[in-house]
Amino acid sequence: MLTNLLKKNINGVKQLKILKLFIKVYNNLMIRIGVDGNEANVEEKVGVSVYALNILRYFSQVANHETSFIVYLKNSPLLDLPNENEFFKYKVVKGNFLWSQIYLPIELYFHKNIDVYFSPAHYLPLFCPVPQVVTIHDLAYLYFPDDFTKKDLWQLKNWTKFSIKNAAQIIAVSKTTKKDIVKNYGVDERKISITYNGYEKLSQKSKDKSQNLNSKVKNKDPFILFVGTIQPRKNLDVLVEAFNKFIQTNKDFKLIIVGKKGWLYQSIFEKVKSMDLENKVIFTGHVTDEELIWYYKNAFCLTFPSLYEGFGIPVLEAMNYGCPTILSMTSSLPEIGGDASLYFDPKNSDDLLEKLKTLYNNNELRKELISKGKQRIKDFSWEKCGKETLNVIKQGPTLPEGQTLYKIPDDFSPSEYNKFALHPLQTWEWGEARKKTGVEVLRLSDGKSVFTLTLHSLVPSHYSLVPAYKIGYLPRSVFPTKEVFDFLYDYGKKNKIIFFKIESDVLKSSNNGTMKQLNNLLKSKHPLFPTWTQTLDLTKSEDDLLKSFHSKTRYNIRLAEKKSVIVKEMSTEEGFKIFSKLYFDTCKRQKYFGHTPKYHQIVWESMKKNIAHILIAFYNDVPLASYELFYFKNTLYYPYGGTSIEYRNLMASNLLMWEAIKLGKKLGAEKFDMWGSLGPNYDQSNDWAGFTRFKEGYATKFTEFVGSYDLVINPNLYKIYNAVYPLRKIYLKLRG
Repeated sequence: MLTNLLKKNINGVKQLKILKLFIKVYNNLMIRIGVDGNEANVEEKVGVSVYALNILRYFSQVANHETSFIVYLKNSPLLDLPNENEFFKYKVVKGNFLWSQIYLPIELYFHKNIDVYFSPAHYLPLFCPVPQVVTIHDLAYLYFPDDFTKKDLWQLKNWTKFSIKNAAQIIAVSKTTKKDIVKNYGVDERKISITYNGYEKLSQKSKDKSQNLNSKVKNKDPFILFVGTIQPRKNLDVLVEAFNKFIQTNKDFKLIIVGKKGWLYQSIFEKVKSMDLENKVIFTGHVTDEELIWYYKNAFCLTFPSLYEGFGIPVLEAMNYGCPTILSMTSSLPEIGGDASLYFDPKNSDDLLEKLKTLYNNNELRKELISKGKQRIKDFSWEKCGKETLNVIKQGPTLPEGQTLYKIPDDFSPSEYNKFALHPLQTWEWGEARKKTGVEVLRLSDGKSVFTLTLHSLVPSHYSLVPAYKIGYLPRSVFPTKEVFDFLYDYGKKNKIIFFKIESDVLKSSNNGTMKQLNNLLKSKHPLFPTWTQTLDLTKSEDDLLKSFHSKTRYNIRLAEKKSVIVKEMSTEEGFKIFSKLYFDTCKRQKYFGHTPKYHQIVWESMKKNIAHILIAFYNDVPLASYELFYFKNTLYYPYGGTSIEYRNLMASNLLMWEAIKLGKKLGAEKFDMWGSLGPNYDQSNDWAGFTRFKEGYATKFTEFVGSYDLVINPNLYKIYNAVYPLRKIYLKLRG
């Protein structure tokens, strides 16, 4: 009996240990995000408050066992905030004066239960034990300091500067805001991600939408609408001046100004009174969603005369309800309005007057703007905004303090990015091509180099019940530093990546030894790139190059020329179609199972402007051979080629390669990389022996790379992957 009891206790201890281990692993898999919810926890929500509320709504919807949220508040949550659930909780931290600088930091330090902290509105706590992310909406206070009270100006200038300096990642709501941050604070633009605000249909409960409207607007008089906080930056003086001129010939119109009083608002009320417009210009104050819908649907137009806007949510709301928009040609407004708005000089009331008259006298234009507005709003949603914001929070601040590795945002300058790229497969264009083929792309920079990675899902996305495991691929970059490997390992664990295949464009002789420091970096059993390639020095003259070729190669070149084979560069759609047919005919003939025609079409479309060139050899207008070549950073590459079985005795391929070499010299290339071959002393019976021998004829040099390595994240699934990999060849044969 004692023995049985002891056995039970021992089993219980074992189970407890297993449970504790499970909890430890479980907690490591979960990312816990702290959020400042105070901007959303106000009665009258406009601008930043609307943004904060919708971000919280999205977070509450996606909160799960992998991503949990604690929302910090000064006061109890209002009824319109999202409900709590198991993974989305509110934490009320009492305190008023300097709440985010005193009371919140104390809470964060004494209750270390988050992994990252997010502020949706400019201000970060003075002290924080975890990485922080902040959203910056605009820098109006720097451009219009006189429009702010001394207290607000001091707070905005100093606290925003502190937040920008100390944030691990910054979210800007527009390109304009991002440019302003870089310009005024000298921040590396790679630290800033652009996430556009969204919009959603306003809530509508009552059937009688006008029941609570101001008595002055219940009649059928047409009206011009403005929506926003009343403050100097909104430039309402110019709007009132233009409106006063407009009603000289359109006496029935009124101007409805919807929005609460902000700061320094007295002057606009005085101006309306001095111009005797009190019965024509109506200030509604804050209105309900139902009332705002009515205003949008019944307005002649929305006019937004702001001198500066970080975004401008009312523009999208108006478009949604069929209200045409007239916007000031400044800051982010053209970025948001696109071609669905009219624009005017915000300092010129006569220009605004002309746009109002144009819209009034051209009903077809009004219909066109309404139609374009309906299309424009499809680019913006709170779900998209929330998803992109969460991605920045989860993936951005994963580096230890002091590291300089950044995730590159999608709006980064392609030309600037390519300055740090080593190879065509690391260029911005290549990443965009892979995106269009449905592959996820991750771009990183350590300040010296860039790393373009592709993430390949093993299971189609519509199989939602199957875990979406992925394989990462980093082709032809510099060899990653340990810092990059550490980032990839952490990223891989959080994003269900089995392993990253690393195939660097680094010679074996120059490897820095990093691979020896990593236990989970294994020599790949299934490389995609050959370890060897052949290269040709293009700094020599054409005569010297030709003399260096194998005698048989020179003979074949002259034979093709004598037989009137002609090589043309045809880097056009027609040229690509010819190349594509020759390429896929060759693949079929040689039983090579590669990418699809659609894939190659996308690659060509993405690379043709700056990188890709097509050469075709003709005989009597019959295409016999074709290459798609890449030229990047003084190097010519030969990734793809195809030939015809017709007129093979004319040696068109030999002449084509010679013309490719001459094209490389013309473009300024100093080296020709043949993309891959067998190594020296190769087996003559190998399937690729003829291809290797053909390249050797041009006096090339054999060059060996460090080879293919796998950074293993999930060892068990990695073993399974390698075990079933041979089935891939069978699948490709069946597909072919």
